[in-house]
Amino acid sequence: MEATEYIEYHKANYPLYSIEFNDDLGEHNELVSIQSLSDALFDNDGKYVDHEAEEIDDSIFYYIPDELSGQSIEEIREFIENDIA
Repeated sequence: MEATEYIEYHKANYPLYSIEFNDDLGEHNELVSIQSLSDALFDNDGKYVDHEAEEIDDSIFYYIPDELSGQSIEEIREFIENDIA
C-alpha cells in the first residue's frame, strides 16, 4: 500500500497510513506508521527523545513492523486487529 503521507523526523521520512477501522467505537480513521519511526522517537530508556517526538507519537495509533509497509491496507488492518484483540 502506498503511504497516505510522510512525516519527516530528524532528517528521515517515515510513511503514514490512514486506516479505517470499524469496531466497538464505530467507524474511525487512525494514523499508522512503521516501527522504525517509533524507534527514532524513544531513547534506550523508553523516554521521548524530544518534545516533537512526543507530539508525533501522540498522533500515531499503531506502529507496524517495517516489512508490512508494502502490504495492502486490508493486510495491515488485519495485522493490527489481530494484535490488539
